[in-house]
Amino acid sequence: MVMSDFLGRTDWAEQLVGRIRLRTDRRLRGLSITRQSGQVFVSGRAPSFYVRQLAEHAAMELLPTEHLRLKIEVAPIAAAKTADRLDRF
Repeated sequence: MVMSDFLGRTDWAEQLVGRIRLRTDRRLRGLSITRQSGQVFVSGRAPSFYVRQLAEHAAMELLPTEHLRLKIEVAPIAAAKTADRLDRF
């Protein structure tokens, strides 16, 4: 499927989210897909670089790499929970 055909469909973002969630076993938090200036942005937070890479490859199956921009932060879950606890004090 050509990218323009894929992005022309109304459910393209839902399909992309579904593909990423399936590939990452739902380990990517705050997953967001946006399209701006002809580019597709995938945002979220991954517990490891491996999960980030899984998300990237899942998105690359549906979109050419030159139109894909990843804004996925890698933040291990334990570190994020510790930081949240420290913010409470």
